[in-house]
Amino acid sequence: MSLEANKALVRRYFEEGWNQGNLEVADAILSPGFALHNPNLPQPVRGIEGFKQVITRFRAAFPDLYVAIDELIAEDDTVMARTTAQGTHQGQFQHIAPTGKAIAYGSIGIFRVVGGRIEEIYVINDTLGLLQQLGAIS
Repeated sequence: MSLEANKALVRRYFEEGWNQGNLEVADAILSPGFALHNPNLPQPVRGIEGFKQVITRFRAAFPDLYVAIDELIAEDDTVMARTTAQGTHQGQFQHIAPTGKAIAYGSIGIFRVVGGRIEEIYVINDTLGLLQQLGAIS
């Protein structure tokens, strides 16, 4: 795939998956062997169904979630995305009861695209900033 096609795939991941909560998009854009690596999770999220569960849980906590793409850079089979997520804490998030607080935090994701599908993502989130905004830590 071209660099622009790879970037369009990552845009679709955010727009349809995270922003719209369209779980079916995962079937179209993720490979069957998909893996999401995030140091905030005890182990990588594996497979398409695992990813759907992540989106479902996160959007239940932040139903108005919107992830803005601040920057996309592509080279070979890799796309780097710098994003800012915003939303309102209206549901259980991890062990934190809903606070009604608005949040905004940054993330960087490195996507590996194989055969026109996302094979693997490595994500780093500003989790400290998110937890501070929720009042979970000072």
